Amino acid sequence: MKTKVIFTTIFLVFIFNFSFAQKDIEIIEEIKKNKKYRNDYELAQYYINNKMYNDAFNLLKKWETVYPDNSNLMYNIGICIYNSVDKMNAQQYFSKAAQNIAKDYENIYTSINAPLDVYVYLANIYHLKYEFDKAIDYYDDFLINAYNYPINYIDSVKWLKQKSYTAISYVKNPVTVKVANLGDSINTKYPEYSPVFNFVDSILYFTSRREGSTGGKKTEDGKYYEDIYYSQLYKNQDEYLWTNAKQLAGELNTTGHEATVSLSPNGKMLLVYRDDKGDGNIYYSEFIDGKWSALERFPTINSQYWETHACLSPDMKTIYFVSDRPGGYGGRDIWKSERGEHSWLAPENLGPAINSKYNEDAPFILSDGVTLYFASEGFENMGGFDIFSASLTEDGFWTTPENLGYPINTPGDDIFYYPSPDEKYAFYSSADVHGYGDQDIYLMSIEKPKIREIKLIGRTIDALSFLPVKSDISIKNIDNNEIVSELITNNDGHFEINLLPAYQYAIIASANGYNDNMKAITLIENDPRSVILIDIFLEKPVIAHKEESLIKEEQIKVGTSIVLRNIYFDFDKATLRPQSIEELDKLYDFLINNPTAIVEVSAHTDKIGSYEYNIKLSKKRAQAVVDYLIAKGIEPNRLIAKGYGYTKPIATNLTEAGRQLNRRVEFKIVGLE
Repeated sequence: MKTKVIFTTIFLVFIFNFSFAQKDIEIIEEIKKNKKYRNDYELAQYYINNKMYNDAFNLLKKWETVYPDNSNLMYNIGICIYNSVDKMNAQQYFSKAAQNIAKDYENIYTSINAPLDVYVYLANIYHLKYEFDKAIDYYDDFLINAYNYPINYIDSVKWLKQKSYTAISYVKNPVTVKVANLGDSINTKYPEYSPVFNFVDSILYFTSRREGSTGGKKTEDGKYYEDIYYSQLYKNQDEYLWTNAKQLAGELNTTGHEATVSLSPNGKMLLVYRDDKGDGNIYYSEFIDGKWSALERFPTINSQYWETHACLSPDMKTIYFVSDRPGGYGGRDIWKSERGEHSWLAPENLGPAINSKYNEDAPFILSDGVTLYFASEGFENMGGFDIFSASLTEDGFWTTPENLGYPINTPGDDIFYYPSPDEKYAFYSSADVHGYGDQDIYLMSIEKPKIREIKLIGRTIDALSFLPVKSDISIKNIDNNEIVSELITNNDGHFEINLLPAYQYAIIASANGYNDNMKAITLIENDPRSVILIDIFLEKPVIAHKEESLIKEEQIKVGTSIVLRNIYFDFDKATLRPQSIEELDKLYDFLINNPTAIVEVSAHTDKIGSYEYNIKLSKKRAQAVVDYLIAKGIEPNRLIAKGYGYTKPIATNLTEAGRQLNRRVEFKIVGLE
């Protein structure tokens, strides 16, 4: 019985495949007889090979209803659409073509199968749609069957697959920026790119290949010639808007290709790309008497090869530009030329740190003269061109290029990054699928993260009576030594303030008739507390009797140390307060009565703040005591000032009481002449 079932299954599969094979033979025989289809197909191949996709599409599209099951026809129609402004619409044709793949595909009119390349095109489309797992599956479908393909083509598909993995990681870990499409005042279904913004006049210059271009010509791929447009940013009540884009008047736009490149730092020179009958070159125009002058070729950098983009350094003594001339590291590379005394010097390649084996484009050097933004198809890339940054070190080397991350970079081409001088926002163009069509112009701005502040509620209280004390409060950020706020409590000793997390703070209370006191708090990052309550207890100073001796006679020997009580300084300073004078005068009396004594005056702190900060502060305070004694007539050679910071505690720094003991001034007898 089992044998019979197996035989029946095999038989049905055979009949099924035979039926399809028979149908294919019938279609092929019909195509062989159709001379009109043959002529259209072969002419379409000529157009495709010469990138005249619109002409090829018009020839092939009319056969779609005649041969709807012809995978080769669907593949070729898909190729034409993929290379148009409607790229994503090619998916339906590639999906149909993928139903009949031939590993031994021949590009002839009688073929009804599609090549393995269909998988690559489908993968590319899914990658652009952010469906990276599907993209990887289709890349794998190609790679496991592509043993007859050239190794360099296989390597390029592996590189595309790696970009999908990179994209997965980047999309999962976005950078904190806001990206906004500039809208339909500027963007259309046609390509808009290479934004150049005048930050003084708020004018955006850009390139568009929209309908209505000067001369109305189209390239072989059906896109209009490039023209330069502009739009003005203006404020309408509380909203910033763009005027409807207009072609730049004057002599800049011709019947050929003209594209924006960059503005000089002073905004008076516009660099422009122009197609000179088969090779691109960099031109410039100057803003004179309210209008842009006729274009002139930029000296030295242009060649018989393609120069597509350029920018000037802040001092206008270096021009960075893109060229595919020999001597590079891949396709298009970034080069530079420096201005000599009388002319621009011979160009130099920026080297392999910046230039990969793929294409680089659109350099922009920041106002600091060392930060370079550029676009590349290489490095750690999530699709097409990505935008990178690198910095020139003091010894003349470029740092490793850093990808700006998602959502600045997307699975499509992201290029022509034009940042503001402070880098808080930037214009650039992106071929993201969520735009108006093809490439659009976007604005990136850095978003300030919303940080939840923590409320500190405090009271200042008399340490003996527990009654409130009206006080001056100073709050200091211990990590950066900056004063956060200075305020006064109400009559009940109450105060409130909002503090940012992830810092240590010192809260210092001062009141007339009381010693200063300090409370330290630490707020961790993502601190779960919303409110913190603290009490700061203030003590009145101990009044010493005038006749009380600072040191007993039997203690006068080398090595004896005495803590000076009631020595007060202004917060975070080495300025002695008046109430310190009585204690210092006792030290003065001791030195007068013991003229052979040499003393070391040492100042000490608690462990709040950095080591360097506390050493510096304690040295200044010890010197302030020494300066006071010298001013009263004590010989300088009898006094030594030392600052130990928090290195010699006499109590724990874990409690406020211990920290208060550690904040002290001592003197030690170090010699008796």
